[in-house]
Amino acid sequence: MFKEYLAEMAKGQETPLTDAMRQRRPKTEHMRAIDSAFQRHVPADFHPHSLGESDGTQAFDKGTNVLTELFDVHQKMLDAAVSIQNKAALADRIEPEVTRVARKAKEGIDTLERHIAHHDAEIKKELSSGMGPLHQEIRQYVRGLEPAERRAFLTKTIQGGEKTVVQAIFAVPSFLAGLELDDTYFALREIGEEILAPKSVKEKKTAINALNRAQRSLENFETTMRRNLGVWRSGDAARLEQFMASITPKATP
Repeated sequence: MFKEYLAEMAKGQETPLTDAMRQRRPKTEHMRAIDSAFQRHVPADFHPHSLGESDGTQAFDKGTNVLTELFDVHQKMLDAAVSIQNKAALADRIEPEVTRVARKAKEGIDTLERHIAHHDAEIKKELSSGMGPLHQEIRQYVRGLEPAERRAFLTKTIQGGEKTVVQAIFAVPSFLAGLELDDTYFALREIGEEILAPKSVKEKKTAINALNRAQRSLENFETTMRRNLGVWRSGDAARLEQFMASITPKATP
């Protein structure tokens, strides 16, 4: 059998063994850079779709813009790291872009914070509008009720959408209406805000959600890329040390 194999080889003929060896996938794992902490993909939690469906607010559009640019550029940088072998050169080329993208994301975050502050002021403006004679009479009436009656009256009227009552109660400090700063008070205040300033309440809630996600996305981007740039610049020497540490038995105490 072996003599026949050598005879075929001498004639330049293909044999099952040589064909199989040629088609065998080379093992290159040992040749690849060791970086077990490398994140191949940006976490899905930072994708702009994580904000959900558009609710028609300006805050949603602002948040989507921040997340979209940050996510797209971050993922492109990670893709480049997979395909480009010269990591040190890659680090030098993209570091200015990392700085630029982070700076622009911070500007977008600042815009969201101003958006929240603006609509928070609009809500407070509406709540403070109950300073007329009728509002004063309502406060006097509410203050004269027994605690249980007071709670029942406010719950019924505020949940029923009575704007005048909402304005009267929340335009002044709580004690002027005989109220305590308890859970019931703050729950009714939230309802009152939505009654008097529904657009601003919606904008504020959406902006807060977008802001939190954008801040976490930026933190992930800066932390990840700062680590990547350092690793990519470390060169083969550091990777060799890392490799040797992974295969060298640890000394037992």
